Amino acid sequence: MLRRQPTQIKLTSNDLAAYDDFKKAQNKKQQEQQAQQASGNGIIDPRTRQRTREERIGLGPGAGIGGRL
Repeated sequence: MLRRQPTQIKLTSNDLAAYDDFKKAQNKKQQEQQAQQASGNGIIDPRTRQRTREERIGLGPGAGIGGRL
């Protein structure tokens, strides 16, 4: 079975520069996403925080409307 020769690919300096620019932009975007995720980790949503036993049964502060005082 005959096989053809591999196609030669010639890269120019413009190709290399474009690739470098692409990789830099990709790395910058990835770092921004990681920074955004890292800064968001310390934020606690008050709607999802764990309530105390007193708050759950309506005795403590922050028990909401209808809570006993």
